[in-house]
Amino acid sequence: MFRLRGVHVLETNVLVFCDTPFITYPTCKKGPLEITLPPNLTEIGAGAFYQCTSLSEITLLPTLTMIGWSAFNGCTSLSEITLPPNLTEIGWFAFYGCTSLSEIRLPTGPVNIGLKAFKSCPGTPQRPLAPLPS
Repeated sequence: MFRLRGVHVLETNVLVFCDTPFITYPTCKKGPLEITLPPNLTEIGAGAFYQCTSLSEITLLPTLTMIGWSAFNGCTSLSEITLPPNLTEIGWFAFYGCTSLSEIRLPTGPVNIGLKAFKSCPGTPQRPLAPLPS
């Protein structure tokens, strides 16, 4: 395991904040904060960025397949998110309370979206338009 600005990345390519979900790292309240995720990350664990009010921007990598429950819950400075093409699961309450999240771009493939994943977000998740059959 190695540290990345207070974030732990396990050898299994799963991201967790501190060692316990829902313990917000102190710099998460000071802003603005931009997180750079390590390559080959496949999962963002439950509560990884819970109540990280200063997180204003994050780029999710194409290797990401799962966002855990409440992973970005309460990230009130996050204004847009593009979900990667290989994402298959968004956990319950994943973006709940992200009150600035006005642009939500979903991948084109099937995604299991958990209960209230985007509750209290002003934006509506949008899928890119598929080309019409010829």
